[in-house]
Amino acid sequence: MPPLLALDWNQDTLGCIEAELGGEKVRVLRTAQFPWPEAIDRSEDPAGLGSWIGQQLTAAGIESREAIVVLPREEVVTRRLELPNAPDEELPELVRFQAAAKSATPLDQLILDFVPLPQLEPEAPRPALMATLEQKRLQHFLECSAAAGLQLRSLQASPFSVAEVAIRSERQRGEDSEAATLVIFQDEHRVELSILQRLGLVFTHHTRVDPTDARALRGTLSEINRSIVTFGQLMHSSVEVARVCLIHDGEIDHALEEALSQRFSGRLHVVDPADDSAVETAGPDVAARLAGLAPAMGALLGRLERTVPSVDFLNPRRPPPPRDLRREQMIRIGTRAGAAVLLLGIAGWWYASHLDGQIADLQKEDGDLTVELKQGQPAMDAHTAIHGWQSAAVEPLGELERLNRLLPGTHRLLLLDAHVIPGREGEVARINGYGIARTEADITALWDTLTRAGYRVQPKVSLPYKNDPDYPHRFEFDVSRIPQTTTTQAKPS
Repeated sequence: MPPLLALDWNQDTLGCIEAELGGEKVRVLRTAQFPWPEAIDRSEDPAGLGSWIGQQLTAAGIESREAIVVLPREEVVTRRLELPNAPDEELPELVRFQAAAKSATPLDQLILDFVPLPQLEPEAPRPALMATLEQKRLQHFLECSAAAGLQLRSLQASPFSVAEVAIRSERQRGEDSEAATLVIFQDEHRVELSILQRLGLVFTHHTRVDPTDARALRGTLSEINRSIVTFGQLMHSSVEVARVCLIHDGEIDHALEEALSQRFSGRLHVVDPADDSAVETAGPDVAARLAGLAPAMGALLGRLERTVPSVDFLNPRRPPPPRDLRREQMIRIGTRAGAAVLLLGIAGWWYASHLDGQIADLQKEDGDLTVELKQGQPAMDAHTAIHGWQSAAVEPLGELERLNRLLPGTHRLLLLDAHVIPGREGEVARINGYGIARTEADITALWDTLTRAGYRVQPKVSLPYKNDPDYPHRFEFDVSRIPQTTTTQAKPS
């Protein structure tokens, strides 16, 4: 297998690891780190930036042409979602529906991926961590990679790859993966904070650090405490951090490590990717630089064996393609017809070379095959009818998007659950579910808007909602979209 290049594409430097992946090992061949050039506009000149990257890689002796790019946490927007308890294949569409309702940016301008999170109870809503990246940024990385002579294979986010390093270290120490782990990655200018639970990344945050500011340590500790409290609020419970994994390159100020050792007495572990049993290096100098390149190293380890589910903006999760029932039916019928033709050919050969008694037996067999083909005709007719029904069936996502365009916006009300079912006679589709609103007037205004838009509304009494003080009214809805009819008035004579 040819070497693979992992790039830690952060705001201050470009970190590089070239490695070979084989069997159960990642053999690190070379590492490099380049500060970004001031003479190139990195946001507006992807071709120039890519050319510069190609020159730096060549000068460093890096020959790999296949690359994984890992983006810093500050470049990615994450949001925790609560989804209906649906099968895995339905989650991508549910995530897109919630993203459309909650995102201020149109979905066609975003690249969206997500990771399902562990359910606390079998019947509880399914949590997920959604991550988004602007579409133009993906295009930027593709153009840079092409100009550098690289083939971009994956576009990841650093919290997930750093989590891979931390979880693998915990497993090798025999730690309990059910408990909450705080993961801190620190370099000269950034601190990224993540919380892991049940082998999943459930929360992530970041902060920038000014190494010349004497108050930077206090600010970082405040961000750590704020992250723990915020996660507890999201989980509606207090959070007990069982372990703290700190990853840094060893050349930075050790004040943070000392402060964490006091804050989390006996629970702090300083993790070095070079200590992973699956990592081999070309020498001690290479091994010493891996901690500072933990995002890139985690991406390579995940390529070897994925432990923590991760997002990939180049290959996001998508719903499985629908089964082509008509094609499957035609294949079965074609197989039977082919078998019939083959048997008829054999019957002809027997007809020419055997006695009259054997000919009679083959004719009977031919008749049996004809009966079998006729018996299969009702199944074909039924499939044709089903296909026609499926063609006319309502598209749930389209109906939800149509309804979403009529909503007044999340500043007035939120839909927490919605289901689309086929309509009855005289209806295109029915949508029911529940939501929350700021005022009763907002609910009444929604009914009026839907009625004017061609929906039949069955108003229901709203109830108090105590889980969110900004939206104190809970309402259920059951609306039916009625086909639009066009009438033509006769012109007066």
